[in-house]
Amino acid sequence: MALEAIEGQPRAVELLRRALAADRVAHAYAFIGPAGSGRTTTALAFAQALCGLARSGPHPDLHLIVPTPPESNPKGPKAIRIGAIRELERQASLRPALAQHKVFILDDADRMTGEAPQAFLKTLEEPPARTVLILVRPDRSSFPSAVSPLPVLAFFKFPTMNVPPEPLPATSAPPPSVTRRSTSSPMCGPRASKPCFAGPGRSIATASAPSGW
Repeated sequence: MALEAIEGQPRAVELLRRALAADRVAHAYAFIGPAGSGRTTTALAFAQALCGLARSGPHPDLHLIVPTPPESNPKGPKAIRIGAIRELERQASLRPALAQHKVFILDDADRMTGEAPQAFLKTLEEPPARTVLILVRPDRSSFPSAVSPLPVLAFFKFPTMNVPPEPLPATSAPPPSVTRRSTSSPMCGPRASKPCFAGPGRSIATASAPSGW
């Protein structure tokens, strides 16, 4: 998805577009907001723009790190553990394969546990050249001092307004149905052996974690 297609977050999108246009991309960003506000979608769109991707798809310079359960317990609590951060450090030390930047998105970055937060801070404080880190978090609580100076983009989730249809008055009769009459036997309707069906309607589909690090 392109940045231009992101809806509902005009300020965040405009700030990212300006950074791209001026070639003044920071080495790290914090995308702050509730789940469902478009934080990760926007992060992926920004990463695709940095990597020169015209559409969604795998890219050797785009990495998405998400919380996972322990290897020993697939049903255990999901978290970003030290192993994922070590792999991030290894990948970040390499030169970009195709693009001008390597981009790492840490979804639900507040779920880092154990040694992961401290290990990640080393990369955050001294990032390799041409590396962009995007931290996706629900809020700014418990931000380490090294994270505080980062550009923070706030995302907001607006409630969906569901307006129920107005009921007919009790004394009102339902509107009459319109049927076509012809000289031949009707294909459907009150006199036919099968009822008439209206065409399908259209519907519009709209598109956290324990606090810690």
